[in-house]
Amino acid sequence: MSLGLIILAAIVLLLAVVALLVVAIIRASARTLAQRTAAIEAEVTGNAARGERLLCPPTFARIRRGRMTTRAVVALTNERVIVSGPSRTDVPLAEVMGARSQRSYNGELWSGAAFVVLASRAGEVGIAIRAADAPRWLDAIQPSLGKGGA
Repeated sequence: MSLGLIILAAIVLLLAVVALLVVAIIRASARTLAQRTAAIEAEVTGNAARGERLLCPPTFARIRRGRMTTRAVVALTNERVIVSGPSRTDVPLAEVMGARSQRSYNGELWSGAAFVVLASRAGEVGIAIRAADAPRWLDAIQPSLGKGGA
C-alpha cells in the first residue's frame, strides 16, 4: 500500500469520526430541547386549575442578554414568559414594562428570526424566535403591559 493511500484512509477515517460526533451532539441537543418542551407543557398544564394557560407554545429560541447568547426553549403564558435554557428563568408579565420586535438585537442577526425584546426594571432581554411568531407574541404580551411593571 502506498503512503498516499494510507494518508487518504486516515483522512476518511478522521472525517467519519467527526461526522459521528456531530450527529451525537445534534441528537443530544434535540433530546434536551424536547425534554425542556415537555417539562414546560406539563408545568403549565398542572397550573391550569389556578388559571394559567399557554398563549404561545414552547418553541426553540436564542436568548440575548447583554453580550451573552444562550439557546433555550421559551413559552408565553397569560402570567409569565418561561425561559428554559441552561438555567430556568421565569419573567412575570407584571414586571414587563415594554415589548417590541426588531430584526437584530445587540449586534446579533439570525436568518428567519426576529427578536422580541422585553424591557423590565432589571434590563432588557432579546428573545430570538421565528419571525412569523413574533407578532403573536407581541399581541399576547401587550394587554399585560403596565400592570405592575412601572
